[in-house]
Amino acid sequence: APTCTAEGIKTFTCVDCQKSYTDPVAKLAQDYKTEVTAPTCTKMGYTTHTCSVCGDSYITDYTEAKGHAYTAEVTKEATCTAEGEMTYTCAVCGDTYTEALAKVDHEMTTVVTPATCLGYGYTTNSCKHCDYSYISAITNPTGHTEAVDAAVEATCTETGLTEGKHCSVCEEVLVAQEVVPAKGHTEVEDKAVEATCTETGLTAGKHCSVCNEVLVKQETVPAKGHTFENGVCTVCGAADPDYVPEWVNPFKDVKENDWFYKGVKFASQNGMFNGTCADTFSPDDAMTRAMLVTVLWRLDGKAEASKASAFVDVPANEYYADAVAWAAENGIVNGVDATHFAPNDEVTREQIAAILFRYAEKKGVDTTKRADLNAFPDANKVSSYAKDAMAWANAADLIRGSKEGARTLLNPQGTATRAQVAVILMRYAEK
Repeated sequence: APTCTAEGIKTFTCVDCQKSYTDPVAKLAQDYKTEVTAPTCTKMGYTTHTCSVCGDSYITDYTEAKGHAYTAEVTKEATCTAEGEMTYTCAVCGDTYTEALAKVDHEMTTVVTPATCLGYGYTTNSCKHCDYSYISAITNPTGHTEAVDAAVEATCTETGLTEGKHCSVCEEVLVAQEVVPAKGHTEVEDKAVEATCTETGLTAGKHCSVCNEVLVKQETVPAKGHTFENGVCTVCGAADPDYVPEWVNPFKDVKENDWFYKGVKFASQNGMFNGTCADTFSPDDAMTRAMLVTVLWRLDGKAEASKASAFVDVPANEYYADAVAWAAENGIVNGVDATHFAPNDEVTREQIAAILFRYAEKKGVDTTKRADLNAFPDANKVSSYAKDAMAWANAADLIRGSKEGARTLLNPQGTATRAQVAVILMRYAEK
């Protein structure tokens, strides 16, 4: 059969005799198809013409290769100990190649180690990223700085120390302190003190004369106490404060059956006031302001005032001068005015109540009780300054009412007799 490149042969054969002959058949016409191959990064582009009948082909229209379009990327960072790597990749064909990146410099830090007493100083230079380091700036040791450790003297009970030395910088001991033994106590005897009637004594003891530590404690020996006979201690001669001698009534005007007998006895025994003469008490005589203040002053133990009174009618040489000064200073009495005391005025029953009330308060006596004075017909005659005092004195059974006929009266402005004052003071003392 004919092709695009060669003629064909047509054979004619007799069916009877099988004789044959041939005739040429003209070549076929070629049918070329074209295919364009685009250029790549590394190869040329071209057009291929191929016959679809016989396969014959040829190439035309060559074009140059495009070349690679590389992009760069660091695929391994360079360090101070190893090179890095840069990779180039073609964006078109993916072809790659690499280049080495040079190592980077060390990033150094410094640490200064100062010199010590015995050690060198230096600077350590170290890379932040690797173990590379080196030493520089070496300095000599400074040597020790001596400091004295003072000696400690041994005591009786505690050890001491010898003098030593150490370095004040590094604390190294240069000269060790040695222990000095304790000295021990130096005993001294503390003599016994004999107890007396009123003061305690002590047993014998011992102490150290160096440190004063008690080695044998002295024990307290109780006071022996008084041995009283007839008001006097037979050991030390002290007076018995509770001794009341047998009272022999010296007063011819005070009888044992008198209502005021016990009061006069009490006043006389306690030295509060005496008779008007050796054998006369004068129980019905009026009591003066000076007498009453003097009696209270004696009852209080004759306490001393810090200064004389300011009353012009109280001479310094009078028997009652110290008593008035004491009473005025302690707020127990007031004057009849700013400068006068009226020492010789007869004292009234309400004045006695007021003076005793102030005295009791000064001594810390409970003065809270009050009687109802309205039970007395003359209660309204009590002066305003004396009402509290009279109510207390009546409640305390110091001042009772006085009988006048069928009535019991307070008689606040009535004068108080020596006998009445003696009984009132006895009642106060017994409270």
